[in-house]
Amino acid sequence: MDVSDLLDYIGPAIGVLVTVVFVVVIVFKQFKPRLSGGTWDAAVQQIAQQFGLRHTPIESFYDQASGNIGKYDVDVSVDVDSEGMGVAYRMKIEIDTSIGWSFLMKVRGTKADWEGDAGQPMPVGDPELDQTIEIRGAPPQLYQVLQSDAQLRALIKQVVGGWGAYLSRDDLVLFVKAIPGTADEIRAYLEPMLELARWLSEPNAPRTGAAVGTAAAGMLGRYDHAPDQEKLPLLHSFMEQLGSTLGPGQAYINTNDEEVDWRGTVNNFPVRIKLDSWPNVEIELKLQHGHGEVDLEFDASKVPEPGAPPPWDESDTVRVFFGKGVFIEGAGVQVDGMLQHVSAMPERVIAQVAEAMARDEVRNFRIDSQRLWVRMGPELTEMLDPEGQVGRTAQVMGWLAQSLQGAPPDPAALQAAQNPQSAAAMMMMKTSCRYCSTMFIAYPDPNCPNCGAPAQAS
Repeated sequence: MDVSDLLDYIGPAIGVLVTVVFVVVIVFKQFKPRLSGGTWDAAVQQIAQQFGLRHTPIESFYDQASGNIGKYDVDVSVDVDSEGMGVAYRMKIEIDTSIGWSFLMKVRGTKADWEGDAGQPMPVGDPELDQTIEIRGAPPQLYQVLQSDAQLRALIKQVVGGWGAYLSRDDLVLFVKAIPGTADEIRAYLEPMLELARWLSEPNAPRTGAAVGTAAAGMLGRYDHAPDQEKLPLLHSFMEQLGSTLGPGQAYINTNDEEVDWRGTVNNFPVRIKLDSWPNVEIELKLQHGHGEVDLEFDASKVPEPGAPPPWDESDTVRVFFGKGVFIEGAGVQVDGMLQHVSAMPERVIAQVAEAMARDEVRNFRIDSQRLWVRMGPELTEMLDPEGQVGRTAQVMGWLAQSLQGAPPDPAALQAAQNPQSAAAMMMMKTSCRYCSTMFIAYPDPNCPNCGAPAQAS
């Protein structure tokens, strides 16, 4: 075969190859404006800014935002042509929940990345959830919460049943087939997934329903990795933003103590919000007069287990609950003294404060004759909704101060509360739960604040 014969064979093949390359280039050019520097790239970049994540445009057809939101490791990636669980997808959201135990949650009949045997599916008593979603290997406390918490079940139906997300060991993963065009499209998936990750890793956590990923959360997401000289200015910016929602006031940087303060008024009461460099949050409100000392604490781990023994004598620590995980504690005499002060307060204020503490993760709430004082539970950078949680807590303090100042302590009421036969004392009588041994006040709600079971006389 001479050269001319060889060219007769190769020529047509080269022509076909050139045509294919030309078509591929034309098609790619049609995609590229949308994928690189267009709506997709801009959307991922905005999500990174809003949530304080790192934006990494790796190639013209791949974009990524990754980092920490609160205590969760989050990865949002958009890829023009990838495959997961046997299906093509365009966007993937993965959250490392650090749950602390290994279990599987997925739509029945679908594949999931799981190694080993997680046991048989465990029903939770909700026909719609049990028919569509498979849960294996979860701890007993999660099943108990699922059986009683319709809000959590609804979130699982939305994220797992509706979208096809799955949980495998510690990873909550979602594949989305459509390319997102805006940051709002990504947020609509990411925020419910973050809320579900939080509820699965902390089954007894308060149900805030908070919108995470606010501008404040994004700003604070950079805090842990920021140079030392930038940390106080970041906190100062957060305080200015928070203060603008509360009322007149000003934010200050205290360089010597490495603290940032906001000082202003809420409901016309002087308020100080303090952030240290960790950053822990404390709030103080000045009162003209109070109702004696009452120390409330929120700690879901202190909820007693079923069958826990009662206190042996008056020297033992006693916990009396006013809400789920919210209690006062001390020796018997101390607790009785605090209950007397509570009985002289306007009706239901402590119950409403307890509800707010569980909702916004307030660790300590102290009432005394001169002030209200609060310490938040998580550090500011670990809150899913920092501006909302701190702001709502300051407003609850302002509301409580107004309630207390409008009804100063009545000496006659305090004296009556010390009489075991008085109506005030009867309202503050300690009772215990038939199921979980929680000690609580059965007025105005006669059911246990921790498990919902009826009380028995204490």
